[in-house]
Amino acid sequence: MSYKIVLIVDEDNQDVARMIGRIMSQLGEYPVVAKTNLEALGMLEPSGLAVNVLIAGGRKGLDLLIRVKMNPNLAHIRLVSTSGYDLSDTAEKIGAKFIGKPFSANDLKEVLG
Repeated sequence: MSYKIVLIVDEDNQDVARMIGRIMSQLGEYPVVAKTNLEALGMLEPSGLAVNVLIAGGRKGLDLLIRVKMNPNLAHIRLVSTSGYDLSDTAEKIGAKFIGKPFSANDLKEVLG
């Protein structure tokens, strides 16, 4: 895989974020978990290190997707949204990939690949 850091954001359920982090570790990636959208923005802006942001938080996560895409300094970041709701059309319009819950490690690898 071509990315170094995956930032995982989930304001709703930290257990989901940790589970995604374990999957990413198994895939050989280096996940970082942010507990809130605001924390995630703080991690992204000064570092510019994240290449993928995996947002698990349903509709709340869409706000972060929009904020990242609207910031010219962050526009290079690949975004992936995951939710139990079907937000694929909305995520696509914003410029993000979407993966529905529940998903497997292989599903996650495919959407990030």
